[in-house]
Amino acid sequence: MSSLFRRTPAGFQMTFSNGYTVSVQWGEVNYCQNRNLEDSEYSQDAEVAIIRPDGSWMPLDLFDEGRICEGYLSTDKVLKYIQLAQGLPRP
Repeated sequence: MSSLFRRTPAGFQMTFSNGYTVSVQWGEVNYCQNRNLEDSEYSQDAEVAIIRPDGSWMPLDLFDEGRICEGYLSTDKVLKYIQLAQGLPRP
């Protein structure tokens, strides 16, 4: 699989050669400072999710298996999730 960038209405997605995708969002329905605000181009934080190559969502919090995204993350913390997804072994 090749890498891929995808623009979304409230952010972007990056798919890595291992097949994992990171979704970074900061829109009105996402867990960020812009939650419930319409059409915000900028945000001080964002929500991140990781999607497995099979299309399922990867749980991101070891203490809450139901959580499929982490919200209110700084740019530094978003980068850590991007690095995590990029470094996962290909299934």
